[in-house]
Amino acid sequence: MSIRTERTITKIGNSAGITLPAEVLAKLGVTTGEKVHLVEMDGGNFMITAYDPDFEEAMAIYAKESNRYKDVFKALADA
Repeated sequence: MSIRTERTITKIGNSAGITLPAEVLAKLGVTTGEKVHLVEMDGGNFMITAYDPDFEEAMAIYAKESNRYKDVFKALADA
């Protein structure tokens, strides 16, 4: 079953924030103090995720380049 909830934006110092129910935190696989990412989607909506899309993109680039330069990386590792 999907979770649908309305949250109120609250003032936190000079910023604003929302609270997330424990059920949402559990589904995201995060706890208090951990980072989540806001990703802008088509249409101006946002998605909250524990997944870091920038990290995944960097790992994809690394995977591609590591195959291309595997001999260089091996030589550096052996040095």
